[in-house]
Amino acid sequence: MIAVIGAGIGGLSLALALRRVGLPVTVYEAAADLTPVGAGIGLWPGALKALREIGVADWFWELPVCPFRWAQTSTPAGRPLVGFDVLSMTGGLGYVVRRADLQAALREPLDCALETSRRLAEVRVSKGIELRFEDGGSARADLVIGADGLNSRLRQIMLGDDPARFSGETAYRGMADFAMADPGLMMEIQGGGVRGAVHAIDADHVYWWVAQRAAAGGASRSRADVLAALADWVGELPDAVAATPDGSILRNDIYDRPAVARWSAGPLCLIGDAAHPTTPNLGLGGCMAIEDALVLARALSQDPSPGAFTVYEAQRLARAREVVTASRWMGRLGSIPDARVERLWRRLSTATPDRVAAGLLARQVTYDPGPLV
Repeated sequence: MIAVIGAGIGGLSLALALRRVGLPVTVYEAAADLTPVGAGIGLWPGALKALREIGVADWFWELPVCPFRWAQTSTPAGRPLVGFDVLSMTGGLGYVVRRADLQAALREPLDCALETSRRLAEVRVSKGIELRFEDGGSARADLVIGADGLNSRLRQIMLGDDPARFSGETAYRGMADFAMADPGLMMEIQGGGVRGAVHAIDADHVYWWVAQRAAAGGASRSRADVLAALADWVGELPDAVAATPDGSILRNDIYDRPAVARWSAGPLCLIGDAAHPTTPNLGLGGCMAIEDALVLARALSQDPSPGAFTVYEAQRLARAREVVTASRWMGRLGSIPDARVERLWRRLSTATPDRVAAGLLARQVTYDPGPLV
């Protein structure tokens, strides 16, 4: 029996992939129910190919979507800095969906036990594995895989490492009834230590995000706060924020972790944010968890033992390290608070051929995790 800790995007993807290859699995989720959390989620080619391989609900592929056509970085006044074609890069396999839709499409075809209110407390490895939960219950498994996010309890048990690394930024996110003039435009606006973007989900709805330099631990998430950060900005982002119901805006400090040499220890292993949390600047956090799920399930289908974890790590460690590093630098360079340094960076950006930026993005988002079997 394989135990998966966490029923987020990564945990559900892994459970579905394991069932697809005929392996027994039980999912343990700390929350009392699977109420969707989050707003939109960007999906790039590797994750979309993996979702087809693992068999999400058929209706997911019928959702109206707006594939990314053109990527652009601009100043708050609307002056373009960088721009390039994305559609030819991805073949249309790049767009935003509601996180709730993706979660439902993973959950519906899943034919295994999923236990809620099961927050992991302790793991004992001796002639098998005993899981102990905070509610006093326990369970046994042969292998345990942690998909329990940034503050993973299984990671703490395995690695005992330091707290996650704060990026220096806080992000606001929301969804709104709003029609973009160009639904295929993927434009990030940067200026004065603030950056943000609005993406079409379909013809009449958008997902937006705004990140700004701020101390960790803030609680305010009002629409007025976000609009104040975008004062005098042109374009559709302020209008999309203004169209968002005030109480629905999410706020999260942005964290990641430095790369580590291993994600496994004996019969225990990590995936997704539990293994390699990344800042969201490349839109690859959820994608990486889905890719992990396919690669690990494939390895376990060939060798359902801890040996599969070594195969999985060999195929994923280098990619994760590269994505985490690139995403962190992208965030730093996009939110420079010093006006003089920002002007220098803009000059460098406009002087650099657009094909350089296109190549850097293509390297990360066109990754192919391969088939499940």
